[in-house]
Parts: sequence; C-alpha cells; structure tokens
Amino acid sequence: VCAPAGQTGPARRMAVLGALLELGSFRLMKRRMGPAAEPFENGRARTLLRAAETLTSVGAALGAGPGG
Repeated sequence: VCAPAGQTGPARRMAVLGALLELGSFRLMKRRMGPAAEPFENGRARTLLRAAETLTSVGAALGAGPGG
C-alpha cells in the first residue's frame, strides 16, 4: 500500500490473476456440482455469494487500473 505504484506492478498483476482464477474456478466447481450446488442459488447464500463475486471483481478491476 505504501510502495510507489511503479514498483507494485508484478504484485498487482498476480492479485488480478488470482481474483480471476478464483471467480472462474468457483463457477466451474458449481457447474460440476450439479444439483448439489442449489444452496448457492437461493436465499442468503446467494446474496452473500453475489456480494463476494462483486467485491472480487471490483478489486481485480482496481488492481488492473492505472498504476499497475
């Protein structure tokens, strides 16, 4: 956080890559789970999952932004 933006490029790229891999692997896992993934599609679990995906996506977008 305190390092100059010009020196954080590799770390930011790895953070963005990690976020994208996390989002993709969770979607793949849900698809492979079939009917057992139903709890992720309803109620509070769905709301929390959507919030987590949104925050991860925003973090990746910010990490990929200027200065990276």
